[in-house]
Amino acid sequence: MCSWRMPSGGIHVSVGKMPPGMTMDILMAEMTKPYTKLKAQGWTEQKKDFSNMKCSLFTTPAAQQDSPTTTNCIAVTKGMIVTAATVSKVPLAIDKVKVLLDSAIARLP
Repeated sequence: MCSWRMPSGGIHVSVGKMPPGMTMDILMAEMTKPYTKLKAQGWTEQKKDFSNMKCSLFTTPAAQQDSPTTTNCIAVTKGMIVTAATVSKVPLAIDKVKVLLDSAIARLP
């Protein structure tokens, strides 16, 4: 995993081996599991699927504007799970995180 600071938060990129029997749907369910409680508190989820990855943007309710938003994307390629996730006061568009993840994927051997 690599992490970088951004002016309003941080971004994390990770790569790991795909466990046998794991599917993209199971991965997304596990990745978004922590947000179930937040969605019950009024957080919203915007999903966007691409041919090679799935992404989500979680936004805080108006009453919690000081809480950070998160955007995450996950892809499975070359037997690897590749993820990019942000935590930021300013929502980061799914398309921007996708570009980062595409760049990480292109660097895999």
